[in-house]
Amino acid sequence: MKKYLSIALVSLTLVAIVAACGGAAPAAAPTQAPAAQPTAATQPTNAPQATDVPPTAMSQPTAASTQPTQAPAASNEAAPNWLKWHDPAAEASELFNKANGTGPYKLGSWKPGEGFELIANENFWLKEPPWTGGPSGIARLPRVVIKEVDEWGTRFAALQAGDADYVTVNPEFWPQVDEVSAKDCDAVTGECKPFTGKGDLKRYRGLAQTSATDVLLNANINTEGGNNYIGSGALDGNGIPADFFDDVHIRKAFNYCFDWDTYIKDVWQGEAEQRNGAVINPMLGYNPNGPKYTLDLDKCAEEFKAASLKAEDGTPLWDTGFYMQITYNTGNTTRQIIAEIIKRNIEQVNPKFKVEVFALPWPVFLKERTAQKLPVYTIGWGEDYHDPHNWVVPYLASYGTYGSGVPKDLQPQMDELISKAVNATDSAERQKVYEEIQKFTYDNAIHIWLAQGLTRRYFQDWVEGFYYNPSYSSDSGWYYQYSKAPNAKNPDTFNYVTFGDAETLDPNWSYEAFGGGVLQNIYDPLVWFKKDSVTEVVPWLAEKWEISPDGKTYTFNIRKGVQFHEGGELKASDIAYSLQRGLLQDRTDGPQNLFMQPLFDVPSIKDLAAQEAGMNETPEDIHDIPAQGLKAACERVQNAVKADDTNNTVTITLNRPFAPWLQLMAGYWSVGMSKDWVIKQGGWDGTCN
Repeated sequence: MKKYLSIALVSLTLVAIVAACGGAAPAAAPTQAPAAQPTAATQPTNAPQATDVPPTAMSQPTAASTQPTQAPAASNEAAPNWLKWHDPAAEASELFNKANGTGPYKLGSWKPGEGFELIANENFWLKEPPWTGGPSGIARLPRVVIKEVDEWGTRFAALQAGDADYVTVNPEFWPQVDEVSAKDCDAVTGECKPFTGKGDLKRYRGLAQTSATDVLLNANINTEGGNNYIGSGALDGNGIPADFFDDVHIRKAFNYCFDWDTYIKDVWQGEAEQRNGAVINPMLGYNPNGPKYTLDLDKCAEEFKAASLKAEDGTPLWDTGFYMQITYNTGNTTRQIIAEIIKRNIEQVNPKFKVEVFALPWPVFLKERTAQKLPVYTIGWGEDYHDPHNWVVPYLASYGTYGSGVPKDLQPQMDELISKAVNATDSAERQKVYEEIQKFTYDNAIHIWLAQGLTRRYFQDWVEGFYYNPSYSSDSGWYYQYSKAPNAKNPDTFNYVTFGDAETLDPNWSYEAFGGGVLQNIYDPLVWFKKDSVTEVVPWLAEKWEISPDGKTYTFNIRKGVQFHEGGELKASDIAYSLQRGLLQDRTDGPQNLFMQPLFDVPSIKDLAAQEAGMNETPEDIHDIPAQGLKAACERVQNAVKADDTNNTVTITLNRPFAPWLQLMAGYWSVGMSKDWVIKQGGWDGTCN
């Protein structure tokens, strides 16, 4: 049972982004650092079998209906019908492989594991540039081709041959691409200067990020149905138990065994600083003097020896040894290097400790992570809005995306601190509480906080229109911004080669970078980020809006004459339906808690339904909530997001003022979908009955 949580939100202070500086070297470094180039990952001895891979992740999806099945009648005879569409698997969504937006590009094709083709929307509605020098009209590049290529050498060859206009370049490969870059460019002014490389590329460097990558230690490993990542599942030298990371000494040992110097020097080329908690630098709540771990193999060994875990016969962990697997997403060589640093140092402190490193396709990796199967994994977080609350919640809250990393006995205290921080009435008090949270994560060794770096982008010289906005989901940016010079190879197509793939094309379900990068080009949100700003927005599907004096009611005037790709004009009720559908869908680890908290002061629709049913606790299974609570929760959603098609307005009423609300409306999960079209695909019918 999960205790009902009431998270009250107040107006949040936004701070500007500036560049970060480097960190100090650790006192005890190994005599030989791991090589910067990743080695070939071997297949684990007990890797997941093929049945662990959903068929849709590896093959072309069929046109068969994917409508979810009826909720079990036995658990709730009178359950309202919206429950049929609640928390589906990615491939179970009726919009898994379909899209019908209003954006500058429409879906041509998607072959999971291979890539996308997008076609310019000939009816795109934008007639005037949204800012000086901004794009307008039909997309200047009629076609976008995205290819999934996991192997770096193949991506680099495509870039060298001019077959790719842009490829994903992990930082360990920057020096290699510098050698063929002839221009060094400023992302703000667009001005370029000659560079030393011998090639046709231009580079943009020193780009500040509003994202970070860290190593998460899962203190709540799921073993239901078996778990190959933890071997035997017992402390017997051939595995680890599910509560392995409940032991603070083991979590500290993993921290002491990580080599930040090697990681920052060899991966980030020195252009990063060590993180010491969830909050990024600079931001309200960041503490530059906060404690942080450094590489110390002696302390790593001491902490392993201090662990309380014992084998069945009473033998301590140190003498028993263990086996476990660390995974990364295929093609992400940076994360492979991180895993190999951990493997190298842990196996160095004790030969009885065995760590295997291997890759999973991105959709499978996300599925296993969401199921809490992975004991240790590396993953990134890109902020949804620029405030520390959007950093501590996903990493540390019990209801956050990565909340399983916090041991259950610590979750109530952590949740209380997070609530205290967001409810503080002034910045000084918030700063104090966030520093307390940072100290709490250090004392309890929650996660391995890695580094925050300045990033780069490399393009063919003939690509024009680049500006950098870290709020965009994909590293390739917003395809609508680009054009190509007349002398370009394949002048009508933007060719992008990357690793990884989308999980789904359902904008209410998607919550990852690869899919988000595609969806932000197919669909339009209510507002859009102004050029390179992460806080300032411009009118988009909403041509104007009003905010009530108390800061709780937003009224959006929806633009007229906007056409969906497959026909039909956008109405205010389409916007309201899209938002309501997302809130009711509320899939596990999805974006819905971003909206549920400011709207209802609860993290999920399940919590709201339990509250409406008068329950003191929220059950694990939503079907255990009485029907009247489920129906009342749906009605609360529809009352909070209302449409008036006569006046073409959408009114959203929050429970409390929430300053970043407009930033949330710029996300691809706040887009307009055709209600009639979604229903025809087998989607929610829009009722609460």
